[in-house]
Amino acid sequence: MRPEAGEWLKQAEYDLETAEAMWKAGRYVYTVFMCHLAIEKGLKAVIAERTGTIPPKIHNLVRLTKLAHVNFGVDKKRIHFNLEHGRDWNPVSRIPGPGYKKIFQESCFRIPE
Repeated sequence: MRPEAGEWLKQAEYDLETAEAMWKAGRYVYTVFMCHLAIEKGLKAVIAERTGTIPPKIHNLVRLTKLAHVNFGVDKKRIHFNLEHGRDWNPVSRIPGPGYKKIFQESCFRIPE
């Protein structure tokens, strides 16, 4: 494994461990946020490994999935839906205001048809 890819993967694992700790503490907004970071860094590890280049400084999981050439097989529609709609809760989860918790919960638990 390329050293750069290994570093991205190491950071992704750390973020996933942090997400687990946040879950156990009942800090669900941070759990989701840390899961997003773990997925993002995991995809950047794949990009670094496959291309030998520095991954782009973007946070869009759908775009990163395409750049990493990841094939999800039969669950592609469901996974793409979840990655695409994850963008909806990312800013909402960090900006408090009237009704933000309801918006956050609704966006996290939408299921594709």
